[in-house]
Amino acid sequence: MSNTLTEIPGFSDPVHDAQQTFRALLCADAQPGKPEKIHVQIKVPQGLTPA
Repeated sequence: MSNTLTEIPGFSDPVHDAQQTFRALLCADAQPGKPEKIHVQIKVPQGLTPA
């Protein structure tokens, strides 16, 4: 088994950004119809879009 960490596109701060996103999803699920904003930065490789 290898413990090699590779850089892949995604959250700038993987742990905290994932926690914030998950919390926003939980709030959105608990209150349907109420918009939730997600305030995280996403790293995207050249030539791709965040969508």
